[in-house]
Amino acid sequence: MSYPILVNWADFKIVDKDEVIVKDRLVGDCYKLDCYTAWFASKLDGKTDPYKIDRRLSYDDVDELLDELDDMDLLRCRRILARDFAEIYLTLWIPRESISFRIAAFIINKLLLFLWLPVFVLSLFYFFDSSVNINDEYLLLGYFIGLIAGLIIHESGHMFACLAYGGQVFEMGVFIKGIFPGAYTLTNSSNLKKRMQRVQISAAGIEANFLLAGIALFLATLSKMLCGFFFEFAVANVFLAALNLLLVDGIDGMAIMGELLGIDDLADKTKMIKNNKSKKRKIASKGITGKLSVAVCYIISFVKMAIPIIILINLMELILCFI
Repeated sequence: MSYPILVNWADFKIVDKDEVIVKDRLVGDCYKLDCYTAWFASKLDGKTDPYKIDRRLSYDDVDELLDELDDMDLLRCRRILARDFAEIYLTLWIPRESISFRIAAFIINKLLLFLWLPVFVLSLFYFFDSSVNINDEYLLLGYFIGLIAGLIIHESGHMFACLAYGGQVFEMGVFIKGIFPGAYTLTNSSNLKKRMQRVQISAAGIEANFLLAGIALFLATLSKMLCGFFFEFAVANVFLAALNLLLVDGIDGMAIMGELLGIDDLADKTKMIKNNKSKKRKIASKGITGKLSVAVCYIISFVKMAIPIIILINLMELILCFI
């Protein structure tokens, strides 16, 4: 049986014998708790029945403590990060940070940063220069395995980049929104002062997909039997990279553009600027940067229409594989 668990991004700081400050590292909010409530919260590990933590407490007392912690968004189910209508986020892995893990992340991120573009470009040229004949075997298998591997590598790219620069990685998992599955990495890079570091954290997943696609294209030129498998593997990763480059809320492209422009909550401000003429004129009057911001808002509105088209193209490709 699963019981409530304290979120793993909560930090406790003892102020005195009567007060404890709890900081939500994910959103930066701080809460004041008495020492007993903080102790009770620390015992919520998802395996322990909260009504048996302190048998002196009545059921109503325990419910009151749980409600207080829940109102502060400090509680969750063991494997469910969030759940809403036609939407669920499931935790798969909570990384345990250590010095050796951060060193490994630093090395991997450096390799990713310097290798993804040359590997992809050179493999692309080599693939077309080799005039490879793509066979029909294992095309569908290559595409689906490419998607799964691409999602894992994409989220790992975010994780390694964030750890390499000194950010925090809370967990990795999968989600379903409507009928569309995906993966996520829950990070916090607000402590990083350099903008380009935050940009690279958002871009690392895309870089990882291009690197994987380049490796797959190179392997496709080496194996006649598995040429189709590796080609579709590469196509799946290019698709993931292209999809994440879109300027749509919740996708890496939006986060990258927001960091480059220095605009927080770019998606919300896009709607505001587009619908408010006076606000739009005021921003546009701030020189090149202001005009660029307004232009990006219109581009974002246009690009949102591209997602159904990209998904439709991929569905058509999958259907053709069966024909």
